[in-house]
Amino acid sequence: MLALSAAEFNACLKDEGIDDILLVRREGGTLGTPSRERYAKFPKSLLQVGETTSNDYATALGYEA
Repeated sequence: MLALSAAEFNACLKDEGIDDILLVRREGGTLGTPSRERYAKFPKSLLQVGETTSNDYATALGYEA
């Protein structure tokens, strides 16, 4: 989990050009509220490269869907 102070989060929003969220925070009076980010990454595709092919693509990896 990523946690940022309010100032750091607002600066990040500005640097990334995410002005709409910065405006929502300003209008909602939450510019002083720190942020916490939760995220998950999941593989979306598996590529086979080269001359040799296999059935490895069919192996269940156990990741959440």
